[in-house]
Amino acid sequence: MSSYANLVFMVIANPKDPAGVKSMVALYNAMANLFWSVLNLFPIYAYCYSYVQPLWLYISGALSICVLFLPRRLLNKLQLSNDTRIYHQLGVHWINQVTQNGAVINRLIRRRYPHYKVVGNTRQAAQLHYRKTYMYERFHYMLFCFFTCITVYALVRQHFIWALVILLTNILYNIYPVLLQQYVRLKLAPFVSREPIK
Repeated sequence: MSSYANLVFMVIANPKDPAGVKSMVALYNAMANLFWSVLNLFPIYAYCYSYVQPLWLYISGALSICVLFLPRRLLNKLQLSNDTRIYHQLGVHWINQVTQNGAVINRLIRRRYPHYKVVGNTRQAAQLHYRKTYMYERFHYMLFCFFTCITVYALVRQHFIWALVILLTNILYNIYPVLLQQYVRLKLAPFVSREPIK
């Protein structure tokens, strides 16, 4: 299974039980999302509940929501690189191993449905997933902004341990997912357009 499997589009190669496959995919993806969300959101929730003044929460939330409206052309300018090797050097492809629809989940599904596989032969499906990467990227940019605001607050209040914990979760839960969306777009580019990529 390729390391960027989770955002290259999927088809069910075993037509005998497509509903069963879809149910299993949904279940495993929900479990993965729950695990990573609890792991990374609980620290900032605990800190905000215990220490952050409501006014700062409102300001941080308002600023963060604005990020959801970033235009696609600006997201393209924020792209780290047009060379997938840069993302490999940062370990982005390894993150994809343990995300939803990632290599680990796909291997689990194939134990029961051996014909379940990731393919790239429908341009329309590739375009759909290509567009979804912008949605996911905006979502994680929004959380990145909120996490950063709370980190600044913690530093100002001299809660250095909390600031470090929130910073680390921000990297894991937001920065790497943003880079993953950029990486996937580069991998999907040949299916969306005729332009070659490195």
